[in-house]
Amino acid sequence: MKITVAIPHYNSLDTLWRLIEQLREDTVDQIIILDDNSKIPPTKLEAEFPSATFHFGSENLGAGGNRNRVLKFVDEGIIWFIDADMEIVSTGNADRLRAIFKHNANQMVGGMIHSKEGQEMQWNYGHEMHPVHDARFEELAEGVRAGDMSSWMRLQHYGWNYHWLQPSLEQPIERQVDWVAEGSFALPVELFKAVGGYDTNFRYHEGQDLAHRIRETGAKINFNPEIITRHLEMNVRGRTRTKEIKASQYLFFQKHWNMTQAVYDKLYGK
Repeated sequence: MKITVAIPHYNSLDTLWRLIEQLREDTVDQIIILDDNSKIPPTKLEAEFPSATFHFGSENLGAGGNRNRVLKFVDEGIIWFIDADMEIVSTGNADRLRAIFKHNANQMVGGMIHSKEGQEMQWNYGHEMHPVHDARFEELAEGVRAGDMSSWMRLQHYGWNYHWLQPSLEQPIERQVDWVAEGSFALPVELFKAVGGYDTNFRYHEGQDLAHRIRETGAKINFNPEIITRHLEMNVRGRTRTKEIKASQYLFFQKHWNMTQAVYDKLYGK
């Protein structure tokens, strides 16, 4: 089974170099770097890594639109998306992915992502955005952080007992979830094409939207703790981050729930 690694890149040259070096030690079949019109494009790396394919976008499309560019180059097998500011921790990942998708090809699989400090990253996977559920989750999560075990029991009742929330209480296990973090995930090319790739109207929360549409096809979203990467936390969004989060949150609720702007403003404020 062909494993193609797609690396969306924007202004992260140093971490990109290290990531390509690591991937060359694995048994992946193809490495594609998708540059989203960086201020300093990785042209020097193209000469250093001739076995990799570099695509230099003529315009900045954002994270989702940039990832869609991979469909110009791949028409079979599995795409493993890894952000350019990631570091690979586990070994033998390509063979692990081949085994996972040989068992079940109709799924999207996210890996374990550590923070820069080496701890499991918060919001590594979870439940779909929901104004009522999210508020309830935050309340119970605060209880867990304060040492209230009854809050943890209630989280278990809802299926929100995420290992990243309280690592000391559970071991990370493979589990079905609503979404997985975009820093490291894999899915069949056919499934990615079937849902039309990312919705480029999103500049944030595009992963939540993609996962929602994938689940609508009947495919599953699964978290696998054996594929481990570390997020080096390069912030390439700058000062637009907060604005994009709010705008994309409303877009998600409007698209999937028909929520009006007036209702959103009442729930979340203007």
